[in-house]
Amino acid sequence: MICPSCGANVSDGTKFCPECGKPMPVNGSYQGGNNNPPTYGQPMDQQPYGQPQAPMPGYGQPQGQMPTYSQPQAPMPGYGQPQGQMPAYGQSQGYAPPPLNIASMTPLQAAEARFPMKWYKFLIYFALIAGALLNLGKSFMYFSGTLYGDVAPEQIYSYFEGLRVLDIFMGIASIAVASLGIVAWYHLLKFKKRGPVLLYALYGICALINIVYCLVSVSIASGAGANASDIITSNMISPIISNLIWLSVNFSYFNKRKELFVN
Repeated sequence: MICPSCGANVSDGTKFCPECGKPMPVNGSYQGGNNNPPTYGQPMDQQPYGQPQAPMPGYGQPQGQMPTYSQPQAPMPGYGQPQGQMPAYGQSQGYAPPPLNIASMTPLQAAEARFPMKWYKFLIYFALIAGALLNLGKSFMYFSGTLYGDVAPEQIYSYFEGLRVLDIFMGIASIAVASLGIVAWYHLLKFKKRGPVLLYALYGICALINIVYCLVSVSIASGAGANASDIITSNMISPIISNLIWLSVNFSYFNKRKELFVN
């Protein structure tokens, strides 16, 4: 027979294995007298020889009674599905982002949820208000003649005929432009439909007024015998260029956001 401990061939009737010295079973029991029932998971040399092994957990049981660890796992979300049908991130947990409550937002907050609005806020909170104040200050300078510095206005007007009328016109125009800037500011603030149009008109009119001022000044100077190059300076040209640039930038900006101004 074969030793259950080391596997050596042993003669029948031998009580102890000559190789490992362990007791040999006799008639289904061990010489050491250990007739305890076998226990699953013990080493072979500790198992009683000849007795049936303990069954594997779940072996022979119906599938509905199988232990939890032997049951198949649930498939991964989207596993085996075509790529177009893969679940979106967060769906497997049943999570969905809360919808935006547009009704509880201010018009500016609702606009910022859809578009970048930094330039709009720059216009509303600074540029238009500062521009209106600047034009009011210019109107005072045209009416008082302080734009000529230390030279007395009466001396300038006596030499250049028609310049006083031009200055009065520019003073009135500056007040009108300041008023238009405030109106445009209000319509933009309230997201009214005419807001962008009024803004375009503001910068377009400013450019046109400065062109008229430049041309009339040259005409007056030429009538007094002065050269046009002595009259036209960078201070007369730069407002025309800057207003045209502002008109172009704002047209491009608000044309992409015209759906916001529908009131």
